[in-house]
Amino acid sequence: MNSLEDREASVPELQAQAAELRDALPSEYRNMINPNQLPEDASSEDEAALSAYLNARNQALSVQASVNDTYAELGRVGLAPIDSRQIGGFMLALIIGIAGIVLSLPLGILLALGRQSHLFFVNKICVAFIEVIRGVPLIVWLFTASLLLNYFLPPGTNFDLMLRVIIMVTLFSAAYIAEVIRGGLAALPTGQYEGADSLGLSYWQSMQLIILPQAMKISIPGIVNTFIGLFKDTTLVVFIGLLDPIGLSNAIRADTDWNGVYWELFVFIGLLFFIFCFSMGRYSLHLEKKLQREHR
Repeated sequence: MNSLEDREASVPELQAQAAELRDALPSEYRNMINPNQLPEDASSEDEAALSAYLNARNQALSVQASVNDTYAELGRVGLAPIDSRQIGGFMLALIIGIAGIVLSLPLGILLALGRQSHLFFVNKICVAFIEVIRGVPLIVWLFTASLLLNYFLPPGTNFDLMLRVIIMVTLFSAAYIAEVIRGGLAALPTGQYEGADSLGLSYWQSMQLIILPQAMKISIPGIVNTFIGLFKDTTLVVFIGLLDPIGLSNAIRADTDWNGVYWELFVFIGLLFFIFCFSMGRYSLHLEKKLQREHR
């Protein structure tokens, strides 16, 4: 079992062997972790069976731990793993913002299509989701992700805080994007839908080839505006214990070496956010000009 593949393949076999040995034990001995726990009147066969089970279980756990450690080393690529609470500053805003932007756009498109669907169940589910998410402030959803979500998870589940925040931010942004795209769909003349039907296209073909490209072009300013708002709202994670740029500035100002430095930090943070938000706005204008189609 020198190679990683051999060790990984042997884990189920070792676990099955340990399970068989455990099932062969009397029920009162199955939760013991040491032969010394056996009662004085236990037979030598019971002691040997318990020892064999414990050895098999320890071997399975050892091989599994070796496989996990190997995968961890392969994925590390020379960088030591750190907890999400140790990630801070503008990098945290970039991770949450970019993940939220990338994930919320396709989800928002599906929600917009679901809200316009003629299927009663799909329509009502999408409407309820959008209205509930939009009707509650983002900070409340972040507190929900930080404090309340664990109550709905199985005991012992370790759900990373940053991942919970990204999920909540994505759902929040998707609800707003859905309404923006729904406005773009509503702005299209009915002739576009009728033309797609006359060509014999299916629902998804008409959406992919005719309707959605035009609706997305109309919705570009609103979508980018939502993305800019989402990126700026990443600073709210400071209230749930993550060190965003604002939280990191508070930690910096608490150091005696930075006494007297106050407004410079906030000007620098504001400049960073302005650069990214301004860049998104300019790219939005570039897309609008590139996709513009005028009748001459």
